[in-house]
Formats: sequence, C-alpha cells, structure tokens
Amino acid sequence: MGAWSPLPAPRRWCAAGTTRGAVYVASGIGSHYNTDVARSVEKWDLTNQRQRGWIWEKMGKLKDGKFSRDAIEAVGWRGKLCMVNVKGDAAKEGIIYDVEKDSWEEMPEGMLAGWRGPAAAMEEETIYVVDESRGSLKKYDHVKDAWVEMVENEMLKGAQQVVAAGGGCVSCVQMV
Repeated sequence: MGAWSPLPAPRRWCAAGTTRGAVYVASGIGSHYNTDVARSVEKWDLTNQRQRGWIWEKMGKLKDGKFSRDAIEAVGWRGKLCMVNVKGDAAKEGIIYDVEKDSWEEMPEGMLAGWRGPAAAMEEETIYVVDESRGSLKKYDHVKDAWVEMVENEMLKGAQQVVAAGGGCVSCVQMV
C-alpha cells in the first residue's frame, strides 16, 4: 500500500490536473513568493510508483511566474495540460504543457478567447467550459479553434467548477 507523497515545496494558488496516469502541479506560491516555486512543474506518476517510488519529479519550468496568481485547473487534453492564469472573464494568458515532450507552447488564440470560466475534459478528448457570465456550456472544436455553444441556462451563471464524464457535465455554483 502506498502513501501520499508530499510536494517538495508546499504551495497554494497553483494549477493542478491529471493526464496519462499522472498528477501535475504547476506554479503557485508557498508562505512567501519564490520564483523557483512560481515557475515549477511537478509530476507524480501513478503508473510507475512501484519502480520509482511515491515521489514527485521535477519537469520543465514555466517561462515566468504569471500562473501563481489564482488557483486554476490544468485540464488534461490529448496528452497535454491546458491552463490559463486567471479565472473567469478577466484578460488572461494561456499555455499548454506537452507531457511527452516536457515542453510548453502558447495556447491557440480561439481556445484562449473562449476560456471564460471553469473547464474540464471528458476522457481527455473534449474540453468543456462554462462561460460563467453568460451561463452557457461550450465545447472546444480544435479543428476550427473555436468554442461551440451546447446550452445556455441561467443556472450556469456564476459556475465555479465543472466536471465531465460518462457523456455529461456537472457544474457547481455557490448559492448565496
């Protein structure tokens, strides 16, 4: 039986996600801002734990610490992790981490423009986003580099989380 492996540097306001049987944590800050932590990427490979032990592995660094401002999701999609640096409707930057190449690339323009709320991927094939201002659920068309609206509903306004699995999406909204 394994044990939970602590991160080498505790952090908050980081990006966290999974793809290809591994957990990734990127950026964030500890008790004080530290450039190394803000630019770091750590991988916990759940498929090779017996061979390598329950350890976090350092991966390719981010180019800067701009992704340590907010707790964001790193959405696993087609062997890559997609992340933006700010939640919601604000102006933002987006990057994509290729886990096979251990390298970063810019997020396509259309993908970034439509990332206006919480996002999730179904089976790492289709990314969904809830536009929390409009109250609409959209899916990403990578061929057209555009978001396609699936449904608009008042109950989606203010969405904070979305999960996609088994052919459906579930969204959470804070009730006041």
